[in-house]
Amino acid sequence: MQVACLSPSDRYLEENLSTLNYAARASLISNVPTKNIDPRLMEIDEQKRKIADLEKELKNANQHIQFLTQISEDRARRIQMLESQLKKEDLDPDSPNAKLPHIKKGRPYSLIHCEQSNLRHHHRRLI
Repeated sequence: MQVACLSPSDRYLEENLSTLNYAARASLISNVPTKNIDPRLMEIDEQKRKIADLEKELKNANQHIQFLTQISEDRARRIQMLESQLKKEDLDPDSPNAKLPHIKKGRPYSLIHCEQSNLRHHHRRLI
């Protein structure tokens, strides 16, 4: 925006023309505003963004580790519970599992597998 002050008197004609010429030339000037940014401040802002991204990534990784740890602990508790049930059944003489052959340690224990093998054995005797 531009304001030019002129005098209505003929006495200041040359000054009025000079003001109008200046105003005409000044209106042809175009400016593009640029923000003065210190390169160090730009670098600091970039580092802050990186820190925020890394903190978010770390938080996600910690949550994932916590989730996996919880799953592992749940499985360990389940295994311990099943092993204790298995020991109780092996010690109980009235248990149907007491008649099954003992399985060596380190091998998986499966009632279904044992029952299937007993059925196969029984089936072979019938043939």
